[in-house]
Amino acid sequence: MSLIGIGTSGEINVDDKSIVRTALINACDRVILVHNHPSNNLDPSNHDITMTNTINKLLHVFNIKLLDHIIVTENDYVSMLELNAIDEKYENDRTKLLDNALLIKENNSLKCQVTNLNKKLEKYIKIEQEDENEFE
Repeated sequence: MSLIGIGTSGEINVDDKSIVRTALINACDRVILVHNHPSNNLDPSNHDITMTNTINKLLHVFNIKLLDHIIVTENDYVSMLELNAIDEKYENDRTKLLDNALLIKENNSLKCQVTNLNKKLEKYIKIEQEDENEFE
């Protein structure tokens, strides 16, 4: 369990990277986020939904599963997972940037693999040609 931030009665500013960093440092493979609503309103705010889904996407990059995000009040709690507020296909500017960066990385990796395969193919063709020349 890690305390990531303390807010005011109206909001908290938590850096997504702090949550991911904490999960990585502690070698977590699963994460549950929990925060309170002093207003006793159990409805996730737009900020809660955006933050949760962005963090989910960031954690996924490191094979860390976001199990849930729980909102607690003085007398009750709600699971954002049960509310279907955690969306694997969620997109915003940050997640689009992340997806593009991952695609670029994957594309570069595939280019390297193609280059290596072409080199092996060239060697194989050269050996085949030399073998053919020996038999002539």
